[in-house]
Amino acid sequence: MIKNTLLALTAAVSLVALQPAFAQQSMDGVDPACVMTGTDGVKSVDMTKCPDGKKPSLAQSTGDGAAPAASNPEVTTAPAAPAASNPEVTAAPAAPAATDTTLVVPADMLTSGSVMTVSDYIGKRVYDTSGNDIGEVNDIILTSDGKLAATILGVGGFLGIGEKDVAVPVGAVKIIKDGDAARLQIAATKEQLQAAPGYDKKSRTYLN
Repeated sequence: MIKNTLLALTAAVSLVALQPAFAQQSMDGVDPACVMTGTDGVKSVDMTKCPDGKKPSLAQSTGDGAAPAASNPEVTTAPAAPAASNPEVTAAPAAPAATDTTLVVPADMLTSGSVMTVSDYIGKRVYDTSGNDIGEVNDIILTSDGKLAATILGVGGFLGIGEKDVAVPVGAVKIIKDGDAARLQIAATKEQLQAAPGYDKKSRTYLN
């Protein structure tokens, strides 16, 4: 009898030990949202959430049993229309840069009949207001900024011998129209110019 009792107890213990293993379901391919764990640690599939035993039902996945939004493959968003292109309308060309008028000498200053170049001016005879020949233009003095400073007149002497250079203001020598020609004139006599201080062009200084 004792032997039969021991055999019965052993069978009961084995059945209890094996019960969780039989109760444990296979979780292969089951969505984690469908798995529930009991108080005894045994995992099983929640058939309420997952009637097919694998994945949650459509009502569970969309929430509150609401049906998913309908999808209509025939309705698509129209692409934005490209910007209109008119080949006849082109950008206006950039205007050319305006000419710097500070570099252009007014025409009326260059077309006068009394205009002379420096090459024409130098070597020209100079007359007093009575028409007497008193000398000639030997040179023109310029300042460092390009302004006319003085006209060098050679007065006295004969054929350049004994001639004296004197510096007079540029404006003192005028261009006077003489028929179809022009001549240079100064409102001074030969004696007045000969009495003026001499000027040395090489040293750029007065002699006395």
